[in-house]
Amino acid sequence: MSPEDALPNDPALAHLRDALDGVAMAGVFGGLLRPHGDVQVQRCDVERVKYRPGRNCTVSYRLALRRDGSAGTVEQRVAARFRNAGNARGRAPGACARSLLPSRAGPAVSHVPQLDMVAHWCPNDAKLGALGTLFDDGAMRCRWLPEVAAALGERPDTLGGHRIDIAQYVPEHRVSARVDLRVRSAANGNDQTRRVYAKADAAGGGLGLHRVLQALHESAAGRSGRLRTPRPVPAPSSAAATSEMMAHWLD
Repeated sequence: MSPEDALPNDPALAHLRDALDGVAMAGVFGGLLRPHGDVQVQRCDVERVKYRPGRNCTVSYRLALRRDGSAGTVEQRVAARFRNAGNARGRAPGACARSLLPSRAGPAVSHVPQLDMVAHWCPNDAKLGALGTLFDDGAMRCRWLPEVAAALGERPDTLGGHRIDIAQYVPEHRVSARVDLRVRSAANGNDQTRRVYAKADAAGGGLGLHRVLQALHESAAGRSGRLRTPRPVPAPSSAAATSEMMAHWLD
């Protein structure tokens, strides 16, 4: 039996077969990108699938994009939800009304009525607001990173640039990222890199996770070096510490 034959026959989700076909979806996303300039989809891989029979299917895609004249490709993640016949239409206005950020490719949210699909282009997500915060340079520089630097014992005024790499992304659920901070050494004036890890989830369980990791770090096994769990960065005392983002910073 071929992989195509193994797909469920779900009359309520008429476009399920196309949704799980990377080649077919490359064509769909390529069409959505035409108004945004000379961007071409070189590859479309299906990363994650959450399927609710008769209701909906959420699929995470990883696109390799190339602009005309460019030698390399850039990565773009897209999370698309396919709903039972016609129901995507009612969800699209609400998705487009939220505060959105431009993606690398250009679009923020796309609605394709022919597929009953609403797609969020990273860093936009239907439920995970922290993903957008990670890619909002202004918010990171002004609100989050100075507090993280202070928690690491660095003066906020020594903080330079930063780089963020997504380590794991589960659409509408959680994201983990590596964050490299460039700080200026007070001793010699040279730049050095401090790496932390950020975790956020849509349920906002950051404080609970931080407490668990802190307890592990302070346990006998943690003090003796027998654990390999991340060391939690001390949580700042400001209001930002209660958010889903700050409680997840790990060293």
